Amino acid sequence: MAADQITAIEDAIIARLKEKPLQCSILPFPDKDFETYEPLHGNGEILVSYTDEDDGDIRDVGLILQDREMDFDLTFVFSSLRSVGKAGGLYAHLEATRMALTGFIPPDCKKKMYPVRVERIKRFKKRWWQFTQTWRVTALNIEIPEEEQTPILKRITLIDVKTNEPMEVP
Repeated sequence: MAADQITAIEDAIIARLKEKPLQCSILPFPDKDFETYEPLHGNGEILVSYTDEDDGDIRDVGLILQDREMDFDLTFVFSSLRSVGKAGGLYAHLEATRMALTGFIPPDCKKKMYPVRVERIKRFKKRWWQFTQTWRVTALNIEIPEEEQTPILKRITLIDVKTNEPMEVP
């Protein structure tokens, strides 16, 4: 179980893509320096990462509610642009992810995912093609109220209606 909404959405995107018949690895973007990263899958990899957010207007209805327009990048690192033998190249995987994620709603999101842009970055380490596909999804930011301090009941004093005498309940 993810500890935060960003990780939960990344995990949901990865799980969704792993359900599809793709001929590549699908992983979270590496934590270490990407320039030293070496793809392990011979055909290629799709690396998923949270990249940006645009917070919407605040709606105060006793609690703060706010839309979070969240962007996630899929970084494609492939050995070939086009299909090679039975394995699909980068272009085929761009299209497969477009079909798999368009309209997908990750957990705790309120709108369907949609693609924002595709960008060719560069030839990675002179032997891998690198493209980035950016996706947007809308989640909700909700204020979590601090617990209100409720008074602790220590003593009750009652008046007996027949005798008009006070009576304490411990």
